[in-house]
Amino acid sequence: MTAFDESLAQTQPHLPVSRGIVIPASSPSDNAAVGNAQPALPGAALPPRKHSGFGIVSFVWALVVGVGEFMIIGLTGILSAVNPDFAGEPSLLLGILGLLICAAFPACFFGVALGVVGLFQRDRHKVFPILGLVFNAVIAFSVGLLIVIGNQMNSDLLQGASSAWLGALGFRV
Repeated sequence: MTAFDESLAQTQPHLPVSRGIVIPASSPSDNAAVGNAQPALPGAALPPRKHSGFGIVSFVWALVVGVGEFMIIGLTGILSAVNPDFAGEPSLLLGILGLLICAAFPACFFGVALGVVGLFQRDRHKVFPILGLVFNAVIAFSVGLLIVIGNQMNSDLLQGASSAWLGALGFRV
């Protein structure tokens, strides 16, 4: 026994020591008393880890928001193709579709927060939190980029539409 082993044995007499390695307690009750979650034998199987609930919710949230955005943008494109003046006319449907597209941006941050919480859970698989984080971040970036590009391309059109809305509400433009 080395000097390190002797000092470790003196400070923690309830744990057997061999060459600087603490040997885990041998019975399950000793493991619980010491707070040791590892099995007593090196070849023994560990209890199966579960998937992170927050990670699964983050991943599903990203799928729902992503599919919803795809459908909303597709519907807007179809309506614009059928009626070329659709985007130029202020309408309630256009306003709702625009709000739904913009609502995906903060919704993705909720999914990112769930993914981060799932990453910091102990003894859980990290697959779903990482997938949820990546998918939510990609969707948030894409929607933000779409909003910026749309504002740059249609600044005159949007200005005219907002003027028409303000005029319809009784404001002087």
